[in-house]
Amino acid sequence: MPALFDIYKSPPRKDGKVSIHPRLVSPNRYSSAQMMSEQEHATTLTTHDLKAALSAVGTYLIDQLAQGGRVHLDGIGTFSIVPHFDTPKFEGDKVSGKDVTFKRVVFTPARRMQQEIKAKISFKQHKGYHGHEMEEAHAMLLLKEYFLLNHSISVREFERLAKVCTTRARELLLALSQKGRLTRRRIGNAYLYEPNPDFFS
Repeated sequence: MPALFDIYKSPPRKDGKVSIHPRLVSPNRYSSAQMMSEQEHATTLTTHDLKAALSAVGTYLIDQLAQGGRVHLDGIGTFSIVPHFDTPKFEGDKVSGKDVTFKRVVFTPARRMQQEIKAKISFKQHKGYHGHEMEEAHAMLLLKEYFLLNHSISVREFERLAKVCTTRARELLLALSQKGRLTRRRIGNAYLYEPNPDFFS
C-alpha cells in the first residue's frame, strides 16, 4: 500500500517564489497491541511472549540510557540521550552534576532499516486535502496527541512539534482558534493555545 502525501507551501521567499514540499497525509499510527497481534501469526511466539519481550526491551533501554549508555539494536538503530544545562552556563562557571539535566532521547535508525524502507516504499498523491486544509488536519492529529500530556501550547512549542516555521505555526494556531478548535489566551507578550474539549476529548 503506498504512503499518501499532499503538497504544502512554504512562506514566500524574498524573490516572491513559493517552494512546495510533500507531506504525509494522516499517517497511520500502529500500537504495540496491533504489532503483537500481527507478529503472533508470523512467529511461534504468543502475544504474551511478545508483550513480555517488548516490556523487557523497554526496561533495558531505560536502565542503560539512564546511565548515559548508547543502545544499538541490530536492524533497528541506536538510542542515546542528550544532556543539557538546566540554566545557562558560561566558560569559567563552576559546574556539578546537579546543573545537568536530561533533555531528550535521540534515535538514529540503522542504515539497513533505511535502505529496506527505501526499497519497499512507494508514494501516491492524496486528493482529499489541498494546501491549508491538509496542514490543518495534520496539525489536529499532532495536537490531539500533544494535549494528552499538556494543557496548552505556545507558538514556539508548536513550531518544533509540527516542524514548520514560526510564521506558519502562528497562522495554523490562529486558524484553528478562529474555527473554535483552540482557545487563545494572552500571557504577557505571547499567546498560549488551549484545546477545546469538543474537538480534543
